[in-house]
Amino acid sequence: MATGSLFAGLVTGSLLMVACGNTPPAETPTPTPTPPTPSVTDEAPPALVNRAALPEPGPAPEWGPPEVTELPLSNGAKLWYLKMGSTPLVSVQLVLPNGASSDPVGKEGLTQITTDMLDEGAGKLDALALSEEL
Repeated sequence: MATGSLFAGLVTGSLLMVACGNTPPAETPTPTPTPPTPSVTDEAPPALVNRAALPEPGPAPEWGPPEVTELPLSNGAKLWYLKMGSTPLVSVQLVLPNGASSDPVGKEGLTQITTDMLDEGAGKLDALALSEEL
């Protein structure tokens, strides 16, 4: 008996789904394409490009190293000025001719300790104030 009521339920559900189904949307007419009008300056289509072959390299760009202008400072240090192009870009590098190789005998590591202490502060100045003063 349970099989009969299951069958009746399936049939009823199927009929309800068919009865409540959507109707397909109405078809809209497709517009007819207009033929292109030929222009006076029609050009031939470009030749096909062979994508399997590498293109020929173009001419090498002209380049030369920038001119270096050396300016002596009042403290004896040298300032090198290089202008490259028209882009306003500033880069600063401080290069000191001394280092660990100039440490006095018996005081090896003095340069390293001095470098490490530069970010610790000095006297009344903390690390940030010392950095701003330098």
